[in-house]
Amino acid sequence: MNKTILLLITTLIFASLSVAHAETIEYEITRISEGNTSTLIAKGKKEYSAEDIIVKEDKCPGQEHFSKKLMLEKGFGIGASIYQEPKLTGFGLWGVIERGRSFSWEWFNLRQPGIFKKLQENGTVSVSCIDDPRYEEIGEIYFSTDISFRINTSQEIGRVTHRILIKKGSILKFTP
Repeated sequence: MNKTILLLITTLIFASLSVAHAETIEYEITRISEGNTSTLIAKGKKEYSAEDIIVKEDKCPGQEHFSKKLMLEKGFGIGASIYQEPKLTGFGLWGVIERGRSFSWEWFNLRQPGIFKKLQENGTVSVSCIDDPRYEEIGEIYFSTDISFRINTSQEIGRVTHRILIKKGSILKFTP
């Protein structure tokens, strides 16, 4: 009986630790018709942990970086291109659809320490960097406002076929 109680207590402790490290992201995913009408595809809140972040190392001549993404639902996700830079002055976020080809790129410029403004459309995020004296690398993004990710699955340049709206207060965390 004592082993059973000990196992139960250990399980509860580990479960509470994993919940304590969970982050939440709230979103809406819409399809945009050629007539510019929006149709809601999905809406929800996702609790996730570091294990849910998909990391891919991208090697470019002269500069390695990582693509880190979080899948939301129905094949849609968001991510960032993460570099180790002497000074972080801007970065790109993107939406992704697993099936087929798509393009999305939302650039953010540094406005004041830790605060970045979306270049096109509106919105701001707060960024915390990994603590390393050699470089700055994004560790966490806090959505200070709602942020829209435009996605194009067509061959028509500049067209928006889908949007992923990340709600104010959401956190996209790339580190454990």
